[in-house]
Amino acid sequence: MYGSGPAEGLFPASPRSKWLDWITWKRNAAVLTSTMVMIRSGRITRSVSFVPHARVQSVAVMQGPLQRKLDMASVHLHLVPGLVPTSIDHQEPATALQLWKLQVSRSDIARDKEGPEEWMRRVTSEMVDSVSDGTESTASAINSVTNGTEN
Repeated sequence: MYGSGPAEGLFPASPRSKWLDWITWKRNAAVLTSTMVMIRSGRITRSVSFVPHARVQSVAVMQGPLQRKLDMASVHLHLVPGLVPTSIDHQEPATALQLWKLQVSRSDIARDKEGPEEWMRRVTSEMVDSVSDGTESTASAINSVTNGTEN
C-alpha cells in the first residue's frame, strides 16, 4: 500500500481517471486480502481505510455519466454508515467487475465463518471475562475489545 503504481494484488485507478481526479489518480488503489479490503487515497492528505470482509453488507458496481464516457466504473462497499470511505473509484470496467466478484465471495466466506451472533457472543464473553477477573473496569474492557487490544 506504499508508493504509487502497480503491484501484485493491487487494484490501482484507471489512468483515464486523471481527467476526473487529476491530483490523486496515481495514489488511489485497493488491495483485497483474505480478511479485509484496504482502500488507499489522497496525495496531500493520505488515508487508508481498512474494511473487514465480514462487515460488508453488500457490494455494488456503479458508473456515472462521466465515468461511462471515460469507460470507468466504481465499486461501492455498503456498510453501516460511518466515517470510513468505502468506495473504490475510477476502475476499468473489467477490473471493477473482478473486484465485485472477489469481494462478494470473500464477504460470504467471512460471514459464514463467524455470523453476527457468534461475533457478539465472542465479544461479550471477552468483556465479561476481563471485567469479572477484576483486572479492568467495564469501560476499559469495552475499549480493549472494540479496539482489538488486550491489557
